[in-house]
Amino acid sequence: MRFSFKITIIAVGIIFVALLGYFVWKALSEPIVPPSESSSTSSLPFAPTAPPIKEYPAEMKGAGGTVLRRISDVPIFDYWVLKNGEDVFYFKPDGKIASAKSGPDLEVSTETISTLNRVIPNTDGTRVLVAFGSPLTPSWGVFDAQDKVWRPLPAEVKEAAWGTKTNEIVGIVQAGGLPSLATFDYTRTPVQYVTVIKDFRLTDVHFIPQSPGTLLIAEKPSFLQNGRLWRLNLKTQELSLLVQGERGLTVGWDDTFKTLFMFFSPNQFSILDERMGLQTPVIFTTFPSKCAAYASSSVYCFVPRELSTKENPATIPDDYLMRKFYTVDDLYSASEDTGTEKIFTSLSETFPAIDASHVTARAGKLYFINRYDGFLYELSLASQ
Repeated sequence: MRFSFKITIIAVGIIFVALLGYFVWKALSEPIVPPSESSSTSSLPFAPTAPPIKEYPAEMKGAGGTVLRRISDVPIFDYWVLKNGEDVFYFKPDGKIASAKSGPDLEVSTETISTLNRVIPNTDGTRVLVAFGSPLTPSWGVFDAQDKVWRPLPAEVKEAAWGTKTNEIVGIVQAGGLPSLATFDYTRTPVQYVTVIKDFRLTDVHFIPQSPGTLLIAEKPSFLQNGRLWRLNLKTQELSLLVQGERGLTVGWDDTFKTLFMFFSPNQFSILDERMGLQTPVIFTTFPSKCAAYASSSVYCFVPRELSTKENPATIPDDYLMRKFYTVDDLYSASEDTGTEKIFTSLSETFPAIDASHVTARAGKLYFINRYDGFLYELSLASQ
């Protein structure tokens, strides 16, 4: 009798596990689509590869002459724009590089790269630093957009950013002993390192060039730690602590190095000048990756309608960076003269839902990646 009872319990357990596995598989396999214009304003959660509910053309025109164009042929990993605004290049997920043109895009590099991590253009966009491979111990290389050639960096380079001279790179170098912060000319063979700081113990950081001769060092953002931000003078080797102990600290410069965007949890956002003073007061909260400065007076930011709700609480910025939720963004302009103004609305009859990332301003246009579909877009504003 006891034996039969045990068999029954085991059978019920097997059936329960099988049913649980089925429902989990079904939940994961069913696509989640981005919101339609008639849906609730809630923006949590959306799937990264969900197809749009409504098909939008490659070029969309709104009131007053605003034009939104999808300019990449395929979803992309990242992109960069030359300083003159005439050429736009992007990385496909497999590492191939294409030039965004009218008509079919032209591949300028057919070399494949596994596991792209980061793309860091220099000031004029003619060359890019690329990290790939393991995110913890990436390999680095330089792609020249003019000559269309790759040049690998030495294996001892663990972190890199563009320096102050034409071919100079500043990075964390570990050549056998303790890690050091050093500069080097990547075109020279063999590479000769100039040590800036010996025994460089800051870990899990990334570099942001601020201006000739200075470098920002930021800890990678997380809600789970109080992030810090330093400024390093490469000439005097003076290391100054700018921000200490801000949870979720996320920073980003515009490419003129005159405007700094700063976010920290739960919902504090500031636009600062190069001296860390308040440059433009704003009434919204967004992420630095959604902002760009145009000329010297105006800032444009894609602003989420909501980042977190009581019904759908989010740990920010971690959940956003890990794509646990997506946002619906509207575009705002901000300046000291005109204040803050909403100038573009996504998720409408005319325009699709936009979750903008990596925003760049060039020649009266804004470029960004829409996280909903992964394509590169160009937005021409009527006011520009």
